Amino acid sequence: MKILRIMVMGVAALVLVLALLVWFMPARWAVAALGPRLHGMRLEQVDGLVWHGRAGRVLSADGMDIGRVQWTLSRRALLGDVRLQLALQKPGVTFDGTLHRLAASVVDWSHVRLQADAALFDGLPWVRGNSLHGRLNVHIVDARVQGIWPMQLDADAQWQNASVDENGRRVMLGNFHLRAQGNGGVIQLELGDDGTGPLQATGHASLSPLSWRYTLVLKPRTNDPVLRQWLAGFGKLAPDGSLQLHGSGGLVRLTSRMEQ
Repeated sequence: MKILRIMVMGVAALVLVLALLVWFMPARWAVAALGPRLHGMRLEQVDGLVWHGRAGRVLSADGMDIGRVQWTLSRRALLGDVRLQLALQKPGVTFDGTLHRLAASVVDWSHVRLQADAALFDGLPWVRGNSLHGRLNVHIVDARVQGIWPMQLDADAQWQNASVDENGRRVMLGNFHLRAQGNGGVIQLELGDDGTGPLQATGHASLSPLSWRYTLVLKPRTNDPVLRQWLAGFGKLAPDGSLQLHGSGGLVRLTSRMEQ
């Protein structure tokens, strides 16, 4: 009985030590252990605990400086209920939001706010112009993401003081807003402007993993030749200077062609 009592006390002491170690685990230990699962991403200047820590510098797999990050991880993660609050900052960009993992490939994002200089999107293939100007504000009330696709979405975004440089000239655009709502994997987008800027914009898009469709109408409110020339780069202008764009694609369109 004495030997059994000693063994039980020893196991209890070991469990206590392990529990304390996990409870007060330094964040740098956890980052080192998670290294292979970060897909090449590197966290430097790590401080704090695994439950509430920070990294002074985060680098992507290709060496791009993502910024500095702070996080708070609920201790319910020990029971499999992962709830994580993230805040990221770098020059021109701030991001914060809450992540709740529901399954291996399903997460909920909520209370997400992103503020960024429009120049962050310079170089993307759909951007015409040498550089973008203005401020982007994105607010995601809730987004349920399965894999990489939002199955549910409630979000809005604004592009304030929007302008673009092209061929050494500044093209003034105005202020725009985008509303995004989705359910069942189908995302509906509505685009508009504040009614006072140089460019009037109305648009609608529908997106899903199987298809996409959009319509967009852009019309100058002034006779600015620089703005009209910029618009003409996207397509033929109507007599009133407006531009209408529309398109669709995906499996739905492919199926209809095969049936013809």
